[in-house]
Amino acid sequence: MAKGRPTKKASEAKKLKETLTPQQVEAIKGTDKLLLSLCLTFKDCEDLSYSQIVAVDNERERLHYLFKEIIHND
Repeated sequence: MAKGRPTKKASEAKKLKETLTPQQVEAIKGTDKLLLSLCLTFKDCEDLSYSQIVAVDNERERLHYLFKEIIHND
């Protein structure tokens, strides 16, 4: 078994972030923020509001558009 500290490697997420456009990064952050909001709503056993449903649709559309080269389900 090797002893000592493991060698430092750049994280995969950091490498990926360097290849993304600012719009793609914002889409990922927006989706994460929205999902957190929805999870908290579910956790508190509250009903979804219409604005949350619209936000989900808008964020999904933005993410889909910005990653259309990767998402092949059109």
